[in-house]
Amino acid sequence: MCAATALGLIRGKRWGYRLAITLLLINFIGDFANTTLGIERHAIFGLPVAALLLWYLFSRRVRGYFSPAVNAA
Repeated sequence: MCAATALGLIRGKRWGYRLAITLLLINFIGDFANTTLGIERHAIFGLPVAALLLWYLFSRRVRGYFSPAVNAA
Protein backbone atom coordinates (compact mmCIF):
# COMPACT_ATOMS: atom_id res chain seq x y z
CA MET A 1 0.00 0.00 0.00
CA CYS A 2 2.85 2.37 0.78
CA ALA A 3 4.44 1.75 -2.61
CA ALA A 4 1.13 2.34 -4.38
CA THR A 5 0.64 5.54 -2.39
CA ALA A 6 4.12 6.76 -3.26
CA LEU A 7 3.53 6.03 -6.93
CA GLY A 8 0.23 7.90 -6.89
CA LEU A 9 1.76 10.89 -5.11
CA ILE A 10 4.77 11.05 -7.43
CA ARG A 11 2.47 10.97 -10.46
CA GLY A 12 0.20 13.62 -8.95
CA LYS A 13 -2.87 11.38 -8.91
CA ARG A 14 -5.87 12.21 -6.76
CA TRP A 15 -6.19 8.56 -5.66
CA GLY A 16 -2.62 8.69 -4.36
CA TYR A 17 -3.47 11.76 -2.32
CA ARG A 18 -6.57 10.12 -0.85
CA LEU A 19 -4.69 6.91 -0.15
CA ALA A 20 -1.92 8.84 1.63
CA ILE A 21 -4.44 10.57 3.87
CA THR A 22 -6.20 7.28 4.62
CA LEU A 23 -2.99 5.45 5.52
CA LEU A 24 -1.73 8.31 7.69
CA LEU A 25 -5.06 8.50 9.52
CA ILE A 26 -4.95 4.75 10.18
CA ASN A 27 -1.36 5.11 11.40
CA PHE A 28 -2.28 8.03 13.65
CA ILE A 29 -5.24 6.19 15.16
CA GLY A 30 -3.12 3.08 15.73
CA ASP A 31 -0.35 5.08 17.40
CA PHE A 32 -2.89 6.90 19.53
CA ALA A 33 -4.53 3.66 20.63
CA ASN A 34 -1.18 2.00 21.37
CA THR A 35 -0.05 4.99 23.40
CA THR A 36 -3.32 5.38 25.27
CA LEU A 37 -3.65 1.70 26.11
CA GLY A 38 0.00 1.39 27.05
CA ILE A 39 0.63 -1.37 24.51
CA GLU A 40 3.59 0.34 22.85
CA ARG A 41 5.13 3.26 24.72
CA HIS A 42 7.27 4.37 21.78
CA ALA A 43 4.22 4.87 19.56
CA ILE A 44 3.92 8.36 21.06
CA PHE A 45 6.75 9.46 18.76
CA GLY A 46 4.68 8.59 15.70
CA LEU A 47 1.82 10.89 16.71
CA PRO A 48 3.48 14.23 15.90
CA VAL A 49 5.04 12.81 12.74
CA ALA A 50 1.69 11.62 11.39
CA ALA A 51 0.00 14.84 12.53
CA LEU A 52 2.55 17.00 10.70
CA LEU A 53 2.27 14.94 7.52
CA LEU A 54 -1.52 15.19 7.63
CA TRP A 55 -1.29 18.93 8.27
CA TYR A 56 0.94 19.26 5.21
CA LEU A 57 -1.36 17.15 3.02
CA PHE A 58 -4.35 19.27 4.07
CA SER A 59 -2.57 22.54 3.29
CA ARG A 60 -4.11 24.66 0.54
CA ARG A 61 -1.05 24.32 -1.69
CA VAL A 62 -1.01 20.52 -1.63
CA ARG A 63 -4.79 20.20 -1.98
CA GLY A 64 -4.58 22.52 -4.99
CA TYR A 65 -1.89 20.39 -6.60
CA PHE A 66 -4.07 17.29 -6.36
CA SER A 67 -7.31 18.99 -7.37
CA PRO A 68 -9.01 17.53 -10.46
CA ALA A 69 -8.86 20.84 -12.37
CA VAL A 70 -5.04 21.00 -12.22
CA ASN A 71 -4.53 17.43 -13.41
CA ALA A 72 -7.16 17.54 -16.16
CA ALA A 73 -4.79 19.12 -18.70
